[in-house]
Amino acid sequence: MNKAENYHRALARLEQAVIAYAAAPTDALYRDGLIRRFEFTVELAWKSLKGYLVDQGVVLEVISPRAVLKEAFAAGVLRAPQVWNDILAARNVTSHVYEEQTAAAVAQQICTDFLPALQALDAFYRG
Repeated sequence: MNKAENYHRALARLEQAVIAYAAAPTDALYRDGLIRRFEFTVELAWKSLKGYLVDQGVVLEVISPRAVLKEAFAAGVLRAPQVWNDILAARNVTSHVYEEQTAAAVAQQICTDFLPALQALDAFYRG
């Protein structure tokens, strides 16, 4: 199984979490599950992009999520750089700091702002 397929599966699970969270937005368990699936999906997003870029012959001098995203924008794979920067920032916040207000704000961003960008990457892979 390649990284794009792994990404597709992770995104499908994130989409399930968005539906569950939307049905019960005050349920902390659904919110926490949504955030965890988001973190996992973002990890697979940048790692699948890295694999794609390398397969296309791009030489990555620095391998980090931000560097890979920068190359993906340059290659025309990704659009909306501010959204992707916000995605990385949210992933970093949820991985290191956990407060109720922050969690609620990130969960809302996942549902409204981040999911479409993550879905667009999946659509790119699917051609």
